[in-house]
Amino acid sequence: MPQDDPKTENIISSVSTIVRKVLVQPEIDKEPSISDTNHEQELSIQTAFSITHVFTPEELRRKGYATRTMSLLHGQISQSSTATLSAVQSAHSGDKQTADEDSYPTGILSFLYSGVGDFYSRCGIPGWHIQKSTETYWDVEAVLSIPSSDTSLGDVRYLTEDDFQAIAKRDAELLAKEISFRAREGKPRAFAILPTGEEFTWLVARSKFYGQILSPHPLPEYWGVEVDEDNFAIWFIDFVKHELQFLRLRCSDGQKLTIMVKAAAAIAKEHQCPNIQAWNLDTTLLEDTKNYGVEVITRERTGNLAAVAWYANGECPEWIANEKYGWC
Repeated sequence: MPQDDPKTENIISSVSTIVRKVLVQPEIDKEPSISDTNHEQELSIQTAFSITHVFTPEELRRKGYATRTMSLLHGQISQSSTATLSAVQSAHSGDKQTADEDSYPTGILSFLYSGVGDFYSRCGIPGWHIQKSTETYWDVEAVLSIPSSDTSLGDVRYLTEDDFQAIAKRDAELLAKEISFRAREGKPRAFAILPTGEEFTWLVARSKFYGQILSPHPLPEYWGVEVDEDNFAIWFIDFVKHELQFLRLRCSDGQKLTIMVKAAAAIAKEHQCPNIQAWNLDTTLLEDTKNYGVEVITRERTGNLAAVAWYANGECPEWIANEKYGWC
């Protein structure tokens, strides 16, 4: 908006922000020893922002207004805000924080999903810089051709919306453990968006809204699958693209991945989705599925490119579990 008229309704350019929580591995001076029993407690939960809905009216575009808007945004949100590791539990308690009317939280980082390449890297300091952004596709019919005797679904449990909170809580605890022990394994410092279940609920609600309009079939009952405590997935259906898309896919074993993908394929076929998609999947897990002759395609994304602006000292940590549940 014009600087001399802050109450105008003539908005030149706008952007939306959503407060999120991220798990962050603190920077350490030395690699901890195996006997360092306090290492897990070094993990922190910090405030971050998801940036979305950057918009400039068509008649005002190509004048630098969006660049200026995004550059100014850094100054509004770029101070760190820290909570203790115990907030992993409280983040799922349902308690709501009430901010003063004149205050706004600040965060250690912000992230967005760019549809215009590296444009946002040029928006102020530090800018938003592109992170790993791949997509993996399975053909539904090919996956369903895998012999049932090799991928029995008898022991899996399909998940409904009622499971979202519990699955997110477990996932958050597992992510916290992973990040806490990365230094011991010689891996780079890392962060992950904290799953709370609300992101699953929102994205599935969005899916259902489109499904009611675009699909002739009843809406899905199942929105995920669980093989065991450490291997589970949440998905939604993009009724515009006719794709089942994994929002979160936690898997440590290639055979269990095949089982979960086949469970998803059964739901995808019911809703006439020829493909299944996942973001930033560990491709070493795909060999089991490929052994059945199923072609699996992994490629760089051309849109929805994950990008981060890091506001703390040092280099930006590696973004792990960089999957679609962070998208909005």
